[in-house]
Amino acid sequence: MTEQAPVRLSVDDEGYDHTIGQRCRVYLDGVEIVQVVAYDTEAGTVTRCQRGPDGVLIIRDDEFAMETLTGKVEVTLIPIGGAPTPPSKV
Repeated sequence: MTEQAPVRLSVDDEGYDHTIGQRCRVYLDGVEIVQVVAYDTEAGTVTRCQRGPDGVLIIRDDEFAMETLTGKVEVTLIPIGGAPTPPSKV
């Protein structure tokens, strides 16, 4: 039986399991999204740390700036001991 990724996940969830979060690969409209802090496949949302045009994370008021993207959200779970896919630059 193949292990399934959670339908939704957030680093702010009580009981967040980083061992699952680190294995999730989140795709929005077929493109892998990096710096994800939350996703919901049913709502079609991905929240991630925002980056400037130079690729540097944006910090406002001593916190990472966040952005929420919408579209078709799909999540795969890398098997334990599996090799991660290289992240895209999106």
